[in-house]
Amino acid sequence: DLEHFSLKQIQTDEQEKLKKRLTIFEGDFILSYLGSIGTWYLLDEMLDFFSCLQQRMKNAKFLFITPDNKDDILEKVKTKNIDLQRIIVCSATRKEVPLFLSLSTISIYFIKPSYSKKASSPTKTAEILALGIPIITNTGIGDSTELLKNAGAGLLVSAFNASDYNEIINQFSLLLSIDKQKLIDIAHRDFSLEKGVASYQSVYKAIKTNIKN
Repeated sequence: DLEHFSLKQIQTDEQEKLKKRLTIFEGDFILSYLGSIGTWYLLDEMLDFFSCLQQRMKNAKFLFITPDNKDDILEKVKTKNIDLQRIIVCSATRKEVPLFLSLSTISIYFIKPSYSKKASSPTKTAEILALGIPIITNTGIGDSTELLKNAGAGLLVSAFNASDYNEIINQFSLLLSIDKQKLIDIAHRDFSLEKGVASYQSVYKAIKTNIKN
């Protein structure tokens, strides 16, 4: 819903109030994760990425916008070389998600690259891009390479290790130089509800025509 996930719906004063509530300061670099973690999303690997990031950027914080149990995430954080003060875990209603997500500098999600995920398209991709936020994810997930890397909307790791993570961090300047409107345009081009309905309708019409013939 690109009417809901829109910067036009977000007020600056609301952002400032939320930053104060979440202890986010001017100049903080916010890496965000949106949604439940479950069994497909790789929490350990995302925390390892952030561990590399915090060593390079002293103002980095990891914002989890999730309905999952905060203590479960923090217990996992304690097993990593991560400052707990840099981790923010909060829940948000659907109405609130765009506001919370808008605090992101970059958003991340790593997904277990199984065979079935070759046909996967995470909903959060569209929601993040619609707010003009670049994405870091991993290869092997649907058309992520074409959509994000080739279109210049994000960066992808091919292996879950410190070498790949640092290589991505070295390219942050590229991500941060992307015009927000370009990312928003990609969301509207590839994920709008109206275009989705039209695409499905054209497929159904083609099937119906073929059956008649």
